[in-house]
Amino acid sequence: PMVLAVFRTGKPLPVPHAEVFKLNDQHAFLSIAPSDDIAVGDIIEFGISHPCTCLDRYRVIFGVDAAGHVRHAFPTYFG
Repeated sequence: PMVLAVFRTGKPLPVPHAEVFKLNDQHAFLSIAPSDDIAVGDIIEFGISHPCTCLDRYRVIFGVDAAGHVRHAFPTYFG
């Protein structure tokens, strides 16, 4: 996964130069610089680094609009 955005109390923050170095179930371990402004309670938005690492795990992928509302359901066809 790649860090796409960071939010604190609903407001966007500068995206740090964070790197996911390990995954464990639903947990992502981040490596961040000492100068990065990341705090407990911040919301970190992740994106996938490669589509195949995500799409082959789900039978349906949901498409959202700019406001985040689900507008489409796309079935997947992986073996």
